[in-house]
Amino acid sequence: MDPEERSVRPLTRLEREILLFEATWRTTRGRPSDRKTVIRQRFGMGVPAYIDILDGALEHPEAEGLAPAVLRRRRGMLHKSRRSVAPPEEPGDQQADGA
Repeated sequence: MDPEERSVRPLTRLEREILLFEATWRTTRGRPSDRKTVIRQRFGMGVPAYIDILDGALEHPEAEGLAPAVLRRRRGMLHKSRRSVAPPEEPGDQQADGA
C-alpha cells in the first residue's frame, strides 16, 4: 500500500489495537520479558509481523492523536538504529587530496 492510500483510509481495527497496546503494555501487570508472549497470544502473530504493522500504522496521520508517545519513542528508536548502521568516522580517515 502506498503512503498516499495509507493517509486517506482510516486506521484498521488491528492497527488501532496495536498502537493502544504499545502505548500501555509497560503499565500492565506483565513483565517486559512477557511482551513477546502477550503479542503472540493477543494478536496471533510473531514480533516481526507486529513491528511491521506498528511501523506502518505510525506512518498514518491518525497515529499522532491516538498514541503520540509511541510515535515519538519509535521515531527515536529508528533514528538511533540508522545512526548505528553508519560507521563512525576515524580522525585519520579524512586525508587531504594528494597526501
